[in-house]
Parts: sequence; C-alpha cells; structure tokens
Amino acid sequence: MTGFWGTKFINEQCRSADRILALGTRFSEADCSSWEPEYTFDFRRTKLIHIDIDPAEIGRNYPAEIGAVADLKQALTVLNRVARKLFPDGIKRPELASEIAATRATFIAGNRAFVESNDYPMRPERILADVRDVLPRNALITTDVGWNKNGVGQQFPIYEPGTIFTPGGYATMGFGGRRQWAPRSRNRTAWSLPWLAMAASDRIRRCSPPRSRKTSPWCGSS
Repeated sequence: MTGFWGTKFINEQCRSADRILALGTRFSEADCSSWEPEYTFDFRRTKLIHIDIDPAEIGRNYPAEIGAVADLKQALTVLNRVARKLFPDGIKRPELASEIAATRATFIAGNRAFVESNDYPMRPERILADVRDVLPRNALITTDVGWNKNGVGQQFPIYEPGTIFTPGGYATMGFGGRRQWAPRSRNRTAWSLPWLAMAASDRIRRCSPPRSRKTSPWCGSS
C-alpha cells in the first residue's frame, strides 16, 4: 500500500519511479500522502500512464502523460498480448526482487513480538494473525474505515485474487460488511452512536443506510 499507511520502502519506490502505470485508481488523499510530492508520488519528474473507465478521473489529481479511457479487463488483455510479443521472456529484475523480499522479511520480523504477544487488551497484530490462521485462503475480507484497514493492508496476507475489499478514501465510517469478515475500529462504533440515539428517541425499530447519495435512510417505526 502507498500513502499514509504505506511503508517507507514502497513510498520511496513510487516517488523515484521513472514511470507509473495507474489502473482504475482515483489517487485519493490517503493513498497519496495528501498529494505532497516529497512523500509518495512526484509527477513533476515521474511520467504517469493512467487508465480508467471514468474520464473524469484522468488527470484529476495528477497530470497524465498518457491517459486512456477504457475498461480495465479489456485494456489489460491488449497490453498483456502486446507485452508478450515484445518481451516473450519477460523482464527480470533480480536485484529489485531481492530488495522487496528483504524489506518484507524485515517488516514481518519487526512485528513478530506483537504478533506473539499475550498482552491484554490484545494487540491488533495478534488479532490479525490469529484470524488469518483460521480463515480459509479464499475468504472474502472487507474492512471498515479507520486504523483497521491500515493494519489489514500492511499485515494481513492475501492469498487469492479478488478476496480483499478495502476503502481508499471517502468511505462511510460505520457500515462494514456483515457476511464477510470485516474488522472494525472504535471509531466505527463512535460514528454509529448517533444513529442508535435517534432510534431510541424516536422508537425506531429498524434503520437502513441510504442506498445512494441521492436517497435518504429508510426507517420503520415501532
């Protein structure tokens, strides 16, 4: 992950890159360290290739050297086909691969004491590790808004493509998934308390969040 919750290594790799290929990203504030060029992305020197199905996203937060409006599945199908023709043996960078592996190992080792801690209250690193041990590899994982998504992004191994769903910014705090495993923070509970007070005051039996920004919450009174 990049930005506020990204590691120093990945942020420096992004900031010093010659070119960045951005696929379906809004470059939201948290992912970009408030768009400050000295921390994560510096597109004054880095060339940006941005592909998104929404034309409004191209060049919205960063200028794009090449911007393409396309469905990602179709775009990547073409790009992969062309890349295989140009570089049939692929491109290998063993030194960079070794540096990534070493950085990851150092990060994991730095958290080991917290992962194995028996402290009470439980350390979040211990909770994430224990949950990962018991969940199947293909479990669908969602995160609410708050520190929990940062912890999951940094410390929770994802084994299968398409099994992690986490907000990158401007998400609604307080409405995490119900049927998937969804870690939540104390902030999540705090943001929900006004709804509970309103329900008790008006004797509302059930209240559902709005289906979109244009609709109001549906509530049924007792």
